[in-house]
Amino acid sequence: MVPNPGDVKKSATINQAPVAEFVKIDPTASVGKGGGAVTINGTSNSTKLTFSLTPDETHPLTLQIPASYQAAGKATSNGAVIADDPGATGGFAFSIVFSGIAANT
Repeated sequence: MVPNPGDVKKSATINQAPVAEFVKIDPTASVGKGGGAVTINGTSNSTKLTFSLTPDETHPLTLQIPASYQAAGKATSNGAVIADDPGATGGFAFSIVFSGIAANT
């Protein structure tokens, strides 16, 4: 195809800035005096989440890190890449359940 002298050239420039990676954890979570389980909820856009605990010798509570958690409604292994990368298009909800918490006596 040969352009006509009156044809107009059009162009567009698109500048995209990446969104910073984030993790937001809900500020409250609790377990009853009788013990049981506590669920930590939050949102993120990360490709993977790794949960860990820092020992605190001033407090007797000990928790076991679960092997998996929920990310965008899917079971995900702790530290593994999240299936289908839901963070590529925006934030997604996640939750992790700590169970076997002893009664507070």
